[in-house]
Amino acid sequence: MADCIESPKFLESLRAAIASERSGQHDLALCCVKDAEAYMPRTSHGAFLLGGVCEHCGLLDLAEHYYVLSLRNEASNPRGWHRLGLVRIAKDDFGKALAALRYACALDDRNEHYKIDYSMGLARAGHFSDALSAAVDALAISPNNIIALNNAGHALQCLNRSYDALEYYDRALEIDPGHAALRFGRATALLKSGNYSAGWREYEWRWLDCQTLRTDIDVPVWEGEDLYGKTILIHHEQGYGDSLQFFRLLPQLAQKGARVIVQVPPPLVRLAQGVEGVFKAFPVLEKGTYFDVHCPLLSLPARLNYDPRQKAAEAYLNTGADQSNGCFEKVGRAMKVGLVWAGDPRPGDIKARQTDLRRSVSLEALAPLLALPDMEFISFQMGQAAVQRQKYANKISDGTKDIIDFFDTSVRLREIDILIAVDTSIAHLMAGMGRTVWLLSRFDACWRWGDAGDTTPWYSTMRIFRQSKPGSWQEPVHAMVQALGEFITLKAAV
Repeated sequence: MADCIESPKFLESLRAAIASERSGQHDLALCCVKDAEAYMPRTSHGAFLLGGVCEHCGLLDLAEHYYVLSLRNEASNPRGWHRLGLVRIAKDDFGKALAALRYACALDDRNEHYKIDYSMGLARAGHFSDALSAAVDALAISPNNIIALNNAGHALQCLNRSYDALEYYDRALEIDPGHAALRFGRATALLKSGNYSAGWREYEWRWLDCQTLRTDIDVPVWEGEDLYGKTILIHHEQGYGDSLQFFRLLPQLAQKGARVIVQVPPPLVRLAQGVEGVFKAFPVLEKGTYFDVHCPLLSLPARLNYDPRQKAAEAYLNTGADQSNGCFEKVGRAMKVGLVWAGDPRPGDIKARQTDLRRSVSLEALAPLLALPDMEFISFQMGQAAVQRQKYANKISDGTKDIIDFFDTSVRLREIDILIAVDTSIAHLMAGMGRTVWLLSRFDACWRWGDAGDTTPWYSTMRIFRQSKPGSWQEPVHAMVQALGEFITLKAAV
């Protein structure tokens, strides 16, 4: 900070901004940043420092502005290019981000940290082969760098080489066996490669990495002991799709003699109540509710040693078939096709948001489907992406009006012949009902869909259409158009 010593008010404002942000006073931090702007020395280092504080406070546009200003005065500073690249990744501006990180690596070719972050940025952008190469380059400089090893393992998983990824995870864990992110990455690699027994055990490391274990329950966690005559509380974690997928295990608890109560978010309550073996489902754990043990929903597979290849769960979601009331008017012999083209972007979670950018597709990309004859298309798309339907309102009707929860959705799904969806919760709902689902899967498929194949042991009624290369939906959509034509012909013959 040598060139900032002459501006003590600038340094004081920077420190105050950092302290305010750390204490959760974001508005006060913003005021301190504005004070710092007034006192900032007109030097490269002064702009770099202010950019760093803005980045720390989540003021990404301001951070980018000051990093650029710093680099105008000192274009050969690799630290400036590095930080600029990371800010642009946080803004989903991958093209400019990767250019900045690439330049940082060129300016300081022996800095493994720059190569590691370049690898991370490449993976977030969907350039998985390049991400692997960048991680290997970092390992050539620092062979025992566990983040570089983790990045290599992650890139291999995204390349659908999950078994190969284990080599890098295992090398890293020899160095730091308690590293939670590595253990969780290894868990998903095991699950994706089909090693469920070991994968479920490793999956428990999520509590030290990306999930928060509940502290408001004072009874023991169920570890697999005898449940006969006991009441067990099962509670939701992660996304709606995860709960819908693993509701299949609740009947097994009842078969063990347990009284099963379930706490899930309101949109899932009525659906959970209809699952075989569930005594009661509720959205809020009320004071005085009695239970002997509890278990997070996605810890059940480890406790039950569950392998979907050994025991398929068919139509485990009881969705009230008698309540179907003709929501959609029948148009001749047209086949009813449901459409969902985007997931939940979760704007507050950068990793989830950037994964959603890869898993979601624009409705325009599905236009070849809409050209098929004898089809009645119905949108079940929720959220901001639903506005895309307006362009095709003459071809796609809205199936979401007045829906309040997943039970309502399930009733309407009973009236369609097939659901075409990206990897989001409604695909689990339809498949869990034992109905036909065609899943559009991104290239770096989620662990639950494995590394390859168009079928899955999780759902016998699901067919997977995978991207053959990252970011390209043209091929799986074309394959779906052909398959849908065949499906129509087959249905007409029955």
